[in-house]
Amino acid sequence: MTTSTNGRKTAGRPRRPASAEGRAPSTDPPAPNFIAPEALALPAEDARTDGAAPLVGPRRRRRLTPRRWTALALLTMVLVGIGGATGWYVWGQLPVRYAAQAELLYSLTQEQPTGFLREDRNLSTQLVLLESRTVLDPVAAQYDVPVEELSDAFEAGVVSESEVISLRLTDGDRDSVQPMLQSIIDQYLAASANTQRAELRTYLEGQLQGVVDQIAALRADPARQGEIDALAQREQVIREQLDEVRFTELAGAGASVLTPPFAESDPVSPSRVQAVGAGAAAALLVALLGVAVIARRWTTP
Repeated sequence: MTTSTNGRKTAGRPRRPASAEGRAPSTDPPAPNFIAPEALALPAEDARTDGAAPLVGPRRRRRLTPRRWTALALLTMVLVGIGGATGWYVWGQLPVRYAAQAELLYSLTQEQPTGFLREDRNLSTQLVLLESRTVLDPVAAQYDVPVEELSDAFEAGVVSESEVISLRLTDGDRDSVQPMLQSIIDQYLAASANTQRAELRTYLEGQLQGVVDQIAALRADPARQGEIDALAQREQVIREQLDEVRFTELAGAGASVLTPPFAESDPVSPSRVQAVGAGAAAALLVALLGVAVIARRWTTP
């Protein structure tokens, strides 16, 4: 302690004695030998003064309560029901189409049926003929429908490993689909028949009847018995030719109706089950996405 000129006491730095060598003592403070733990502890709130955000650990999500699970299930059921009802409504607005079916038998003799019957030349030709304008044009004109629309609605195919050709036609009118298919079959049979062979048979039958009548007339006149022999020979030649034509018709391939056209009782399109199922499936997808979003928001802390 020292006393100033004004009488106040002031604290002064104590003087260190000089060392034995005569050097002045060091004025640096002595290095501390121990640091208290309190000096290293950070404040309770945050000791960072560099402006960075404090470190926060991950927060746990909240669990859904049974009440909220029930709400989500009810929401899903309501949305699926709305989707099914929408599909039912759309099904009712779509045009209804009905179908008629028939089967034809095309007998093969020159080329016997094989395992590759669908590739058979004769049957392939018949399928092309069935779907050609030669068959469909008269039917389209008869029922006043575009031939392109009739061609799209008509199907023909060969039943596997058989000589049967299946036919199927769809139309929006239940009453006209069956007679329309019958008209197609009639046109096909008329087009597939060999008209030249039929005309030749008709001609030979007329010639034969004329020769038979002449022979009958000559037998009543004894003076003309010599002409009967010549007519009898001609009759024999005509009968042989007629038998050959008939045999060719029987031996050759030909088409016949195996199953007459019949209309299906239920409409073929649109399908009620498919429409309702599609609506319900779409609604279920939307419901699942919505439920996932809502559940995420409810569980976020």
